[in-house]
Amino acid sequence: MANERTRTKRKSCLGCWLIATPVTVVAFVLAFRPLVTAIEKIRNGQGLETYRTVWLVEFNYIGVVVLFGAIAIALVVALWFRWREEREWHDFERKYGASENDA
Repeated sequence: MANERTRTKRKSCLGCWLIATPVTVVAFVLAFRPLVTAIEKIRNGQGLETYRTVWLVEFNYIGVVVLFGAIAIALVVALWFRWREEREWHDFERKYGASENDA
């Protein structure tokens, strides 16, 4: 078993969190504005009306809701893969130990 000195330690980046948190909140608010608009249009019966995006692609409001749903599912799957990788890495370190000279 690896003792306390040979365990890999992760450094906490306080500055990273101080920058990332407000940026994430702003991105969250800006990203959900189109979703709220799409839900209002669907409730009003205008969900299949097409409009042009910034790139001049025809899109409809139901497509926006489906797109945001697919993004949410992709994030959940990605977080699951990340969790699984971390768990396997910790099992590997527990089984074989870890040294500070590892590349």
